[in-house]
Amino acid sequence: MKKLIQLLVLGLMLFLPSLGFAQPLTMDEALEGVCRVNTRGARGSGTVFSEDKENYYIMTNGHVVERAKNGHLEFFQ
Repeated sequence: MKKLIQLLVLGLMLFLPSLGFAQPLTMDEALEGVCRVNTRGARGSGTVFSEDKENYYIMTNGHVVERAKNGHLEFFQ
């Protein structure tokens, strides 16, 4: 049964690549999503994983933001 599921998933990925593969990024494209996160108590790096018209959604370590209400993002490019 496990083999059948693996073959099914592989088949879907081969015939419908948009379902299974992320597009590779150039170094410049990848760096657009990297930022430095500064809060009152700490600083660290972050990665933009989503955005909308008004917000960037950043993934960073918990100790960087802890209970901070405000912060500053610095993008490298």
